[in-house]
Amino acid sequence: MATRQVLIRPLLLPAFIYALGGMPVIWDQDIFFIEESPRWLLLVNRREEAMAGLSRLRGLPVDDPRVQHEIVENEEDIDRTAEEVSNASFWIIAKETFTKSPKLRRVQHSVLT
Repeated sequence: MATRQVLIRPLLLPAFIYALGGMPVIWDQDIFFIEESPRWLLLVNRREEAMAGLSRLRGLPVDDPRVQHEIVENEEDIDRTAEEVSNASFWIIAKETFTKSPKLRRVQHSVLT
C-alpha cells in the first residue's frame, strides 16, 4: 500500500495542473525561448539580425556564402510576393492560398496549431 502511494504521489501535481487546464499555460512559457524567424526579421527590415539568426540556425558563420545566398533568396522572394499581392484582388489571393500546395500547407499548419 505504501509503495503505491509513493508511486502515485509524484503524478498528482501534473494531473491536477492538467485537470485545471494549466498545461497550455506551461507550454506557452516556451514561446519566450523561441528565436524569431529570419524571414520575419527580413520582413520587418532587420537584416543583420536575420543574418545572425540564420547563421546560428545553420551552424555557419555570418559571412558564409550559403548564408548570404539564402538571405538574398529570401529577400527576393519577399519582394516578389509583395509585388504579386499588391496587384491581386482578394479573390485571387484566396484562391491561391487554398489551392497552391505550399500555401495550403501553411494554412493547415496555422489552423492545426
